Order: sequence, then C-alpha cells, then structure tokens
Amino acid sequence: MKNKHLAIGFIILLTVIFYSWIIYFADLSSTRAIGGTFFPIIGGVVALSWMVRNNCLSSGSNNLFWLLLKIGMTTHLVSSLCWFVNQLVGGISEYSKMFHVMWLATYICFLIA
Repeated sequence: MKNKHLAIGFIILLTVIFYSWIIYFADLSSTRAIGGTFFPIIGGVVALSWMVRNNCLSSGSNNLFWLLLKIGMTTHLVSSLCWFVNQLVGGISEYSKMFHVMWLATYICFLIA
C-alpha cells in the first residue's frame, strides 16, 4: 500500500512541476519547450522501471502485454531523448517527422497491448 501512495504522490508531484514550469515560462518558448520535453522523460524513465519490475513479478500469461508496453515506452523515451538533444544542441523546438512516427509507433504498441 505504501508503494501505491508513493507512486501516486510522484505522479501528482511531477504533473504539478510540469504545469508550473509551462505556466511560469509561458513567455519563453524555448525554455518552456525544454521543460516540456525533460519532465516527460523523467516520467517515462520511472514508468519503464515500474514496468520492468512488474513484468518480473507477473505470470507468463501477461508477457506479451508487458513486452508491448515496454517497447512502446522505450520508443517514447528514445524519441523524447532525441528531441531533447535537438533542442539543446540545435535549438530546434519543433517536432520533426521522425519523432511523430516514433510517437505513433508508441501509441500503436499501447493500443495493441
């Protein structure tokens, strides 16, 4: 029960920090975009670690479900990390087509799971 409360607390805290960042830096689009990419990366890393741990605890009948979720989350993290690097190095704040395709693959994995 304690882990469940910690997870919910983490999700609420990350959401509050994310939206506070977006609101506070509303006039600075590049800074707002960096935070808009960075905080979902943190959430994705934590979510993927929770999935890996739960997959180890689950029975064999759910393996495909957990595999698809992990593939989707990994794809999301890779695309977000690539976009974050593009923002920091190249100053690019717009999505490229490659990132859109990767995010679509993420959601397809989630829907199939």
